Amino acid sequence: MQHVRHGRTARDAMNLARHLLRLDGNASVEVVRVVGLAATDLPGALAAMRRLAPRTAAAAFHHISLAPSGTCAVADLRADADRAMREMGADPAIHPHALVVHGKASVAGRAPCHAHLVVAHWGLEGQALDDSWLHLRLERVAREIEHDRGEPLTPGRHDRALVKALRARGRPEVAAALEAAGSDGPPRSATTPGARQRLRRAGVDDVAARAAVKAAWAATTGPAALRDALAGAGLSLAPGGKPGVWTVIAAGGAVVGALDRIVTQKRAVVAARMEESDDRTNPGTAPVPAAALPGDPQPDPGHRYAHGSADGAPRPAGGAGGPVPPGGSARDTGGDPGGPARGGGPARPDRGGPAPAGPAPAPRRRDRIREAAAAHRLARGLNPATIQEEAARRYLAARLAEVEAVYHRARRERDEARAPVPEPAAVAEARALEVRAREEAGRVQAEADAAEARRAALAALMPAGWRRAWWWARGRLRPHRVALAQETGAARDARDMAMVHARIVSGRAFGIEVEVEKAVRRRPAEVQRRREAEVKAVRTMEQAVIAADLLRADPGRGALPVPDLMRLAETERRLRRTGEEARAVLEVASGPRLGPR
Repeated sequence: MQHVRHGRTARDAMNLARHLLRLDGNASVEVVRVVGLAATDLPGALAAMRRLAPRTAAAAFHHISLAPSGTCAVADLRADADRAMREMGADPAIHPHALVVHGKASVAGRAPCHAHLVVAHWGLEGQALDDSWLHLRLERVAREIEHDRGEPLTPGRHDRALVKALRARGRPEVAAALEAAGSDGPPRSATTPGARQRLRRAGVDDVAARAAVKAAWAATTGPAALRDALAGAGLSLAPGGKPGVWTVIAAGGAVVGALDRIVTQKRAVVAARMEESDDRTNPGTAPVPAAALPGDPQPDPGHRYAHGSADGAPRPAGGAGGPVPPGGSARDTGGDPGGPARGGGPARPDRGGPAPAGPAPAPRRRDRIREAAAAHRLARGLNPATIQEEAARRYLAARLAEVEAVYHRARRERDEARAPVPEPAAVAEARALEVRAREEAGRVQAEADAAEARRAALAALMPAGWRRAWWWARGRLRPHRVALAQETGAARDARDMAMVHARIVSGRAFGIEVEVEKAVRRRPAEVQRRREAEVKAVRTMEQAVIAADLLRADPGRGALPVPDLMRLAETERRLRRTGEEARAVLEVASGPRLGPR
């Protein structure tokens, strides 16, 4: 059960959410539950946990990994998460947390699933969890869970403290099992999280690679067979940087780990088996020199404190640099300073004579001293101030361009702030609606007037007296009455429609008044905002001008980023403003006094 405090920044939360939701390397990813938060997804839950934490909090939540060694159901992982939260003093029913379960492919040495528990450090009421000695407390809970499930207990470096805590908690059987499991000492990890990530980026499955190494070690007896078995899995062996260490290398040069740690054997046992088998397999051959592995420091065979060559061969007599040549200086090779060579003996074999056969000799001590002295003289002749000034000059033109861009941007903002406040869009829209309403009302009123004119014309043609009787006798009176009734109804409807449009026009006018009143109320705030924007833009312009002056006066400031230059310019601007105000006060104080004395 691994525990990490997490969530110091928003980027930490985002990276953790991205890591927990990654499908590469996982057969399945399931967000089992999110409790105590409004968000239902993992990124939203972690962001909400960060919002619960104060701004000065060092961590917003705890990331706990629940990795069983055997087959385990999701319900068991839920129960394990609840036990871990109760140990932290959090209620699993209400305290904000999230549980994510990762399903793994069926690989030897790997459990089919494991879980990640993210618990908010701050509760909904602003109370922080008690995380004192939390790592050891969670380790104790993990040992209890392993014992209750019948899994083998995992020894650690703090087993003595865990044994005492288990006995104090009333679990003596777990304490006894832990003592028995840790009798051979705590195990050493075959790899580290960083190494696993490097292998993953190189496309190597570390679990499968270690399983292949263990299988090859158990199935073979000699190094040749072991190398052949590893080659079938795409792996190889190379001597490490220390005597007796053998390193497993994957395809592409990625380091899987040390052979002794992978097969859980002591280094001496692995070294004896490999060296003895190498001697029997290839008699009379020299040991294989150590290969330079990425990230492994190689010992300098010419160093005076070296304990031997990189291939584990014994040091030759005569000091760290190799055997003392006939007539050579013992002082150069670490021998007796009072030897016969001090008085001047035969010439050295490396002066004028042919180079001896075999590997090149290691650099002598005197040569190393000369190289160090030359490097010291070179470093003393360099002037750091000159180097810094030359580097700053390279940035000067770019910094001036950036400062000029800041000036022009601030100038545009100042011009925009000084522009007159435009009429709000709502007022313009209301005015347009009123114009359309008036046009429509005018059209409807014209139609009403036309209908009224037609009705009046028909009413004027209505006969009276003997003409009425004559129209009746001829059958013209009834059609005339019907037409007059129709025109009267049409004129009435047109007048009603004209009245409705007149009311619409009056309503549009009232809407314009309302929008204008709102705009008048908002205008002071807009004017104040524009004034503040203008002041800020003018200040930025002054800062840009001062920053350009500072750059031209001192090119060394070209190495500074633009924000730092603007801060320096603001400090200089305030100093200048303070000086101007002080001079103005002095001028007023030193001026002539008016009025009677």
